Amino acid sequence: MNGKGIWVLFLILIILANLYYYEEKKQKQIQMEKEEEKTIFKIDPQSLVGLELKSLNQKPIKITKNGNWRITSPVNTNVDSIELEKYLSILKNLRSMNVLSNTDSDLSQFGLDNPVFSLTVVSKNKAETLLIGSETPVRSEYYAMKLGEKKVFTLNDHDVKNLQKDLFMMRSKRLVEVSPEDVQELFIKANGLQCVLKKRNGGWEGIQDVDQLKVDALLGRLIWTQATGVIKEEKDDLKGLSLENPQWNFVLKCKDKTVSISFSSVKADSEELLYATSDQISHVFIMPNWLKNHLPNSPSDLRKPESK
Repeated sequence: MNGKGIWVLFLILIILANLYYYEEKKQKQIQMEKEEEKTIFKIDPQSLVGLELKSLNQKPIKITKNGNWRITSPVNTNVDSIELEKYLSILKNLRSMNVLSNTDSDLSQFGLDNPVFSLTVVSKNKAETLLIGSETPVRSEYYAMKLGEKKVFTLNDHDVKNLQKDLFMMRSKRLVEVSPEDVQELFIKANGLQCVLKKRNGGWEGIQDVDQLKVDALLGRLIWTQATGVIKEEKDDLKGLSLENPQWNFVLKCKDKTVSISFSSVKADSEELLYATSDQISHVFIMPNWLKNHLPNSPSDLRKPESK
């Protein structure tokens, strides 16, 4: 093959390569547009100001951002920031499975005339509501549509279950919102113990032979242990909960705040329950029973083990 033939072949290869490149780019663009069409909520995190979750025959859960995120209905309480972050990630990645129709027909055939669940996403300039109806015959998807639109589509049943959070799941289940590193003093009052522990030079003082690890572990449990339920939303009446004269009381003095936590173990329906509240919350939590085995009752519970 002479030089001219080589140059012609070279040009043909360049043209074919360019055609292949542009075809690949076109296919990727088409695929991206298809994925974009499946996206339920186009969320801009900066403009997001509210969520409303409504299950059938239940009061809606309203979560509002006014500086910080907070549950404002049916109770006014702190939101679980980790659960909320996961929830927002679910919304961002929520995709439809199959588009069934653009219909004006009777929505009862899809269970969308009386949805089992609805979710409203509120931004600064708009609100979008997703309606979820009945399960499809194949039992792995649910019918759904956006309020104000005619398109009926399906959602994966796993996504639907992840969206249907209840109030307890979305609320903060911690007794206090403080950091263990900020606690400078710890006052403890229990049946056989009353003391004040003070942090000095990175360690704790106040009890002879105090075990630093035990005190740090106690603080961690007080701050990070999550409740298993709510026994009372308003603590104005503590009758029957024994918290007006608690078995354990802890006062955490921090750099910029002082927080009190109270615990009582109460027998209810032949079961021992651990109730707790703090002056940072307006309700009474049910705490995991294992926690009471780690609450000190005497100075020895906070001392170093005796050497043999």
